[in-house]
Amino acid sequence: MPSYYVASDIGGTFTDTVVIDSAGAVGRYKSSTVPDNPAQGVLDTLVLAADERGVPLERLLADVEVFAHGTTVATNAMLEGRSRRVGLIQTRGFGDTLTIMRGFKATGLEEDDIKRFRTLVKQPAAVPRRLIVEVTERIDYAGRVVCPLDEDDVRGAVRRLQEAGAEVFAVSLLWSFANDVHEKRVAEIIAEEAPGASVTLSSEFLPRIGEYERTLTTAVNASLRPVLKTSLDSFENTLAKAGLKTGPLLMQSNGGLATFAEVEKRAAATVMLARSAGSSPRSSPARATGTATSSPPTWAARVSTSAWSSTGGRSCRTRRSSAATNSPSRPWRCARSARARARSPPSATASCRSARSRQARAPARRVTAGAAPGPRWPTPTSCWAT
Repeated sequence: MPSYYVASDIGGTFTDTVVIDSAGAVGRYKSSTVPDNPAQGVLDTLVLAADERGVPLERLLADVEVFAHGTTVATNAMLEGRSRRVGLIQTRGFGDTLTIMRGFKATGLEEDDIKRFRTLVKQPAAVPRRLIVEVTERIDYAGRVVCPLDEDDVRGAVRRLQEAGAEVFAVSLLWSFANDVHEKRVAEIIAEEAPGASVTLSSEFLPRIGEYERTLTTAVNASLRPVLKTSLDSFENTLAKAGLKTGPLLMQSNGGLATFAEVEKRAAATVMLARSAGSSPRSSPARATGTATSSPPTWAARVSTSAWSSTGGRSCRTRRSSAATNSPSRPWRCARSARARARSPPSATASCRSARSRQARAPARRVTAGAAPGPRWPTPTSCWAT
């Protein structure tokens, strides 16, 4: 009895499906996407595959061992503004985390836009400030409870968010990845005050350091979970009624596959999955691990190149080594770096050398008891920090 491996992808215009049988024969099929019922487009391609093999659709689906699926539902929901309204709960005093961001306003922009820094405007926060509330609690970096959770404060916060129109909830408390006891209790209170509401905890979804990144990703995940769940439930039920026995798997943005039940909890893991799904399986990481991997974003490479090109001698040496096998024009590259150094301000290395020389020439000072120490000369470490 033959077995089949099926992979499908639903696009905005067409739905594509690949079917591989146990003998290694590969079939590719295409049909129009049905926006109101995306699973129908997949079934249409499977009908073509069954007809080509001369078997009923139910028989083909019953013999499927692996069904992998890719969808842009989460990405489209973000781009089109169809995600759910999020109510975010944070530690008191840290409610402006998403508004402050990382301070730098040009992340992800093109090089020409970055040059016009004076006209840059910071992107709006992922969650409006009216949908962010602060609660009294505090856990330190070691996971110790510094300030107990005020449960009455949490209940009032949940009610205020509901009145403001929050449909789902995200919880991102300070240092929760070191101790999640407060976040779990907040989730229990939300379940009591808003039964059935979707809740995403940062300590479960992204338990790592980085307050802004953890909070932002948690909020995005909370807003996408209901949208993705509705789509996946409909897709899975339609295929099951048609005869699919195995549970389908969904592609993630890291190149791996996960069950629908797992992905419904981690909806943000499917955003921008087209880059990982479209990676070449002939690349060396894919050959080594058996999985597809995605290349770094183009803008990151440009930013990295620009940063190295402004650091003086290191740029010359780096470009010399990178061009050793590809270009005979190394002297020209080094000369261009030398001209850039002549036009640029002193580098951090030169500043640190100057600091060390000033420190060596500085006279020894004796600090008497009770007297305030004089100004310290900068050290190389502080030079690099600035």
